[in-house]
This record gives sequence, structure tokens and C-alpha cells, in this order.
Amino acid sequence: LRSALGEHYGVAAPQLGTSARVFLLRAYADDEPWIAINPSIQRRSREMVAGWETCLSVPGYAASVERPAAVDVRYERLDRTAVE
Repeated sequence: LRSALGEHYGVAAPQLGTSARVFLLRAYADDEPWIAINPSIQRRSREMVAGWETCLSVPGYAASVERPAAVDVRYERLDRTAVE
């Protein structure tokens, strides 16, 4: 996952052909990515925001995508500690 992340802000295991509930995410280009295992959305805001996203599965494709402005996520770290 780390090598596929490259200059992108996030990558999920299914994008790489792996059936696992794992993703890597970084907030800013220079940040070290953090890993979320078995993530689940606990709450999402009603407010939506649009932003441009690219796709590793379809190189060169970008689209405006609407997503909740904020989400609360429960997940596990690599050491299996729970984060809420």
C-alpha cells in the first residue's frame, strides 16, 4: 500500500486487488500516512462538500465527488489498538 500511495493522499487495498478492509491516508502531501484497519463510519455530517479526486484504478481520470464534510471513524492501528 505504501508504495502505491506515491504522491496521492489515499489508497485502499481493493484498489490494488486485495480484498481487505485497509486504507492509507495522509492529510497533506508531506505527511507520513496513517493506516486504518477494519474502518467503520460511526457518524457523518449532513453537510456535503465537493472536491476533485483522481483514481489509481483508472489512471488519468479525475472527477468532482461529493462527500460528507466530516466523519467519525472507528478503526484499528497496525498494533491492533482501537481508535475512535
